[in-house]
Amino acid sequence: MKFRFILGGDFNSKHPRWGSNVTNPRGIMLYDQIFKLNLEIAYPFEPTHYPDSGHMPDLLDFFIGKQIQHFCNVPRVIHELSSDHLPVLLTLSAAIPNSCNKYTLIRHPFNWNEYVSCLDISTNLKIPLKNKRDIDMAINTLTNNIKTAANTASSNSSNFNRIRRKTVFPPHILQLQYVERSARALWQRTKYPPHKQNYNKATQELKLALKELYSEATDIQLKSLDSKDGSLWRKTRQITKETEKIPPLKYDNQWLTSPNDKTEIFSKILEDQFKPNDNEDNITTLEVNNTLDQPLQLSPICKLFTPAEVRNTINRLPAKKAPGHDYITQPLLLQLPRRTIVLFTQIYNAMIRLSYFPSTWKHANIVMIPKPNKFVLIHLTTDL
Repeated sequence: MKFRFILGGDFNSKHPRWGSNVTNPRGIMLYDQIFKLNLEIAYPFEPTHYPDSGHMPDLLDFFIGKQIQHFCNVPRVIHELSSDHLPVLLTLSAAIPNSCNKYTLIRHPFNWNEYVSCLDISTNLKIPLKNKRDIDMAINTLTNNIKTAANTASSNSSNFNRIRRKTVFPPHILQLQYVERSARALWQRTKYPPHKQNYNKATQELKLALKELYSEATDIQLKSLDSKDGSLWRKTRQITKETEKIPPLKYDNQWLTSPNDKTEIFSKILEDQFKPNDNEDNITTLEVNNTLDQPLQLSPICKLFTPAEVRNTINRLPAKKAPGHDYITQPLLLQLPRRTIVLFTQIYNAMIRLSYFPSTWKHANIVMIPKPNKFVLIHLTTDL
């Protein structure tokens, strides 16, 4: 039975898979169940728990779900209320995002120097790589570090990005930002209720000022539209463009029109397509099994990778290739510091030594692209 659900809250479980600094027994148990049941995790890129005891802030509040990747954005931490756990906001969408609003880790303006510096500091080369679990944890930690560094180098607000690309913040906005950050730091340090009130007041004043500035920038943009240079028509198409629906599908002389029927047939076809080929050569299979079962096998030592080879391979990757489910693109890999390249090299060599390919890198995003204004006829070939 296929179903979709989402569960969020304070799990009190720590694991690098969802951005925690350390690992505790509950985190290991939860990670094993998530991996076993093939669940999805949605977590913010900053700490959510600031303990009063003075310990290091950590990420404890996140979301776990099934089949939610295309319906939710990256959770956002709200620096409000007076609890030691900050609220986490997860925005759900009723439609699958298309290429126009696809999430990306590089949100301009992007500070590449800050990205490299943050990643260089967070990379730890003294990690165990003795078994399969160590490789999985190392890859999850490295992926999370890259996402955190990219989020730090980007701006958190989409409105802020759109304003900053066109205008420079006036002095009163910069002053309100300074007051808001100072008030937040003071409240997090003291937890004194009047300091919380001052922080809320400064936050509201900054939001109101940014809203007015964004409204003025939008008015200027709309007034600058002109039909002669084509800007008016491009803006009109951007606003009025409608997403094309998937046309009817024909399978086994039956037309499929409902979204559920289309999803089921797509799932069935992709499942059959990605199954391993059946090996009908029994003699070859028996010979391979006998060779593997022989005692005292002698195999040549595999040539290990070097950081220079890993760097050279990254430089030769296609620049416009679509990212996987982790959203890490080629520009982010090109700017990796040497410490991170060395860590990549250690992971690759451990994979060769243990003959293990991590399960995280076996996932892929498949996009079904319909032909516009055409009925789709599905053909399946079978061996008679």
